[in-house]
Amino acid sequence: MILELGKAFNAQAREILDGEIARMFYLAGLPFNLAKNPHFIKSYSLAANSNVAGYNPPSYNALRTKLLKNERSHLQTLLEATKSTWKSKGVTIDVITEVGVPNVVQVITDNAPVCKAAGMLVEQAYPSVFWTPCVVHTLNLALKNICAAKNTESNEITYAECRWISEIAASAIMIRNFIMNLSMRLAMFTEFSKLKLLVVAETRFASMIIMLKRFRDVKCQLQSMVISEQWSMYREDNIEKARIVKEKLLDDGWWDSVGYILRFTKPIYSMLRICDTDKPCMHLVYGMWDTMIVKVKRVIFEHEMKSDLEESSFWNVVCNVLEDRWSKSNTQLHCLAHSLTPSNLRLLSRRTPQYMKGESQMWDVAGDAFDAMDDIGILGIANLSLDEPELESILFCDDGEGKGPSNSFYFVFVVSLDVAVDEEDEDVKDEL
Repeated sequence: MILELGKAFNAQAREILDGEIARMFYLAGLPFNLAKNPHFIKSYSLAANSNVAGYNPPSYNALRTKLLKNERSHLQTLLEATKSTWKSKGVTIDVITEVGVPNVVQVITDNAPVCKAAGMLVEQAYPSVFWTPCVVHTLNLALKNICAAKNTESNEITYAECRWISEIAASAIMIRNFIMNLSMRLAMFTEFSKLKLLVVAETRFASMIIMLKRFRDVKCQLQSMVISEQWSMYREDNIEKARIVKEKLLDDGWWDSVGYILRFTKPIYSMLRICDTDKPCMHLVYGMWDTMIVKVKRVIFEHEMKSDLEESSFWNVVCNVLEDRWSKSNTQLHCLAHSLTPSNLRLLSRRTPQYMKGESQMWDVAGDAFDAMDDIGILGIANLSLDEPELESILFCDDGEGKGPSNSFYFVFVVSLDVAVDEEDEDVKDEL
């Protein structure tokens, strides 16, 4: 009787099917909450109760192309009923109203057109709330414009100057896939390296830089692998591609290019990492962006062995990309936060009438009344004067005898104090 019931309910087939579904979860690392998803449950119920003999689940390409487009169209259709009421009823942003408008300073999104449009709606509805593009997303877009330049008519100059970066990245991806896509080659690499070759999703910020950094970290292990006896004896794959991989990994010029990419993008990547945290950094962004551009220029000019007075076509392209991205994303809020930092408040105070006269005259330079400046020294005074262009028209020269009008000082214009000198050096004193 039990055997007959088992046949009637096809218990064995059910058990096999359960096992396959469980393995799908385990091998793909799917969260167990997926089992509660109504669409997951409905898909299996529909397959079991429908007459779809020979049915196969959607393929990889179908899921990422046709079916994805169909689902997008389906969602747009569902949203039409809500969108049709916007003109008559308006749009309510519940989160801001719940938190309270006075408690909200800004709304941060990425730079997609739809997000920008939403930001404009927020600013119109709440004039005291700023929409701010995400700095991390802006930096990532700048890296993509440089490291993965598109070959379009409007982007000809950038593509011509940056194409070599895309070629280096493409060859790195080819090498990574060649090693990782076959278990034997992957096992061979694992023998030589404790670190893995990273497969970084393109949706992650600075994905190409992260991949090249890992290549640099395992450079010696990769080279050891391709000159090993195991690599030479293994013939069960594309021999021609294996030869190309070996040539690339042993090519010093290729590794020099990888190193150069990592060096000139390091200031951009470092700023991205600083901004991609929970720590407040709004007040730092304005200054960091300028400093980052200067550092990138220095690396490029050092690599090309050029002085600041010479032209660099590659730098011009990189600079245009960075400045264009910054001009599109910087807001009044960035400028305000930057100006309110203590160091900049000090500079702003110099523009007040009280700074040029009275007891607080030039309070941050050398004392209220410019008494004896023995503890500062003439080079110290000159260095302080470089902080403020207006002070470059004054000569600080104490005659030491107290003669002449009160606060009588004259100007010494110092072009550069980059080289440290001894203030007691008689030659320096004579020259000053």
